[in-house]
Amino acid sequence: MTKSFTCVDMGKDCAWSTRANNVYDLMQRISWHAEHKHDIKEIPEKLKEKIKVSIRDV
Repeated sequence: MTKSFTCVDMGKDCAWSTRANNVYDLMQRISWHAEHKHDIKEIPEKLKEKIKVSIRDV
């Protein structure tokens, strides 16, 4: 099942969203976005857990 994520769901003032076929690929895309748009070089474990909770099935 396709997975989706948006920065808005994390409380960010950022309209970016993405989709992928699985959580692993989605997290890769989220990591790239976090680094290049929010200057987060490595996502802390606590933030990863919040991200995983906000991932939706589409």
